Amino acid sequence: MLEVLAGHSVNFEFEETGEQGQVRFMLRSYVPNFDERGDVVGFFVLIRDITERRKTAFALEQAYDDLEHRIKERTSALTDANSQLRQEISERASAEARLQEAKLEAEQANLSKTKFLAAVSMICCNLSMLRDCSPAPC
Repeated sequence: MLEVLAGHSVNFEFEETGEQGQVRFMLRSYVPNFDERGDVVGFFVLIRDITERRKTAFALEQAYDDLEHRIKERTSALTDANSQLRQEISERASAEARLQEAKLEAEQANLSKTKFLAAVSMICCNLSMLRDCSPAPC
């Protein structure tokens, strides 16, 4: 009251229970009334029912909280999926590296086999030539 009598408007919200027990939210405003000289000669009291506005604000707050919760859940799920994909990529890269090593080893073994068979073939050919070229027994 003193503040409004000092020339300042005062606003505040309060809860009120109606005759049938329903809760209503009200906005009360005290507005100073000035005379021609600018002196406060009284004040006006304005009371407005803001129950629907409060309900809407509460519903909006709940929707926001729900959205935040869903965002956290989806972010967590995406983070888990991303980690799993990174693990699978790592495993695949490791398997591809082992496969490449095995391929190189197989190619090396095949080359060694080819060289061995060529050497054996050369030896057989030389032995065959020696047998054919050997002097007749005396």
